[in-house]
Amino acid sequence: EKWFNEDKWQRLVQSAARQKLTPSAAMMTLFSEVLSAWGAGKEFGLILTVFERDNVHPQVQDLIGDFTQLSLLAVKRQQQQIGENGRALQRQMQEDLEHTSFCAVDVVKEINRKKGSGSHFYPIVFTSTLGVSDDDIESGNQYGFGEAGVNCSQTPQVWLDSQLLVKNGGVSISWDFRQDIFPAGLIDAMFEQYAELIQRAIADDSFWLHTLDDLRPREDVRVHNITNQSRCLFKPSC
Repeated sequence: EKWFNEDKWQRLVQSAARQKLTPSAAMMTLFSEVLSAWGAGKEFGLILTVFERDNVHPQVQDLIGDFTQLSLLAVKRQQQQIGENGRALQRQMQEDLEHTSFCAVDVVKEINRKKGSGSHFYPIVFTSTLGVSDDDIESGNQYGFGEAGVNCSQTPQVWLDSQLLVKNGGVSISWDFRQDIFPAGLIDAMFEQYAELIQRAIADDSFWLHTLDDLRPREDVRVHNITNQSRCLFKPSC
């Protein structure tokens, strides 16, 4: 987990706004850049957590419950300016959110039905609670129960959940992940790079005009290259 105070966060918000990006879209863009560098490739799917209450009753806003919906976002990352990738991702997200009544679970079921298999699934999630309350930043905490301590979420079939939430007067980023899925040190390296991109966006207003190359540390690149080398022919198994 990493926490950014209100001053730093507002600098990022203003920098992103000049690129016509919402705060959530900006953070999702940086998250996607990291995923792409570590093996997701140019095109992949990302599950978005959407908080929306359908106006089915005059008192629906007074209800306490889980109003979470899931949306499957198609990420198509190009080798171009970060801001360009961000705006493309934001447009795609806006289009996808027009169809939340057909949620990500339904989409995945339909994909598997058409493919004739159940092998397609999307275990990476991006969760942003920004904008859930207009008083988030001013109040300093999201839930009204005092300062937050430790956050942890566990969701079936989710490998990695990148979370963005208001916390103690600022904004916190945290990753919940399944330790048995990823090699030791991999998530730490990815999260460190994610946090570094955020710091660069805060410090440099021209950050969004840059084009990112390979974000992986040299050691990760070395290990990946060795792993991907094939020095002999493999016969298909019978």
